[in-house]
Amino acid sequence: MAASAITFIAWFVILFTKRYPRELFDFVVNINRWNANLAAYTFLMRDEYPPFSWDAGQYPVEYDVEYPEELSRWLIFVKWILAIPHVIVLAFLFIGMFIALTVAWFAILFTKRFPESLFTFLVGVNRWTVRVNAYINLQRDEYPPFSLEP
Repeated sequence: MAASAITFIAWFVILFTKRYPRELFDFVVNINRWNANLAAYTFLMRDEYPPFSWDAGQYPVEYDVEYPEELSRWLIFVKWILAIPHVIVLAFLFIGMFIALTVAWFAILFTKRFPESLFTFLVGVNRWTVRVNAYINLQRDEYPPFSLEP
């Protein structure tokens, strides 16, 4: 919710200055970093609960977005429209993620191991999701790739 409000404010600032205010940018990065940490825990990829900290390096999940010195003032009008194909693909991937999590839960229960292929799939879906979020939150002008790869 806070990231959405900041993105709304940043939209106007980018329109007039072509810059995302640095403090607001860092705040959204920190929110998304903590969300990425929480997702890793929630999706069974980590056993330890994420710390209540926005500092990078406090948890094994790495999340950072490089601050852009200048953003397109015209691209902000269409980024949400351009993200629709990603949202559609991610909706199907989330269905696959739910199935993978169910299978992984039973695998962990009986073998005490997370199957590597399922783990790689879940990490890839999370990676894709955070890329699209950075794009939708107006933090990047580069269109995110349709890929689970780093």
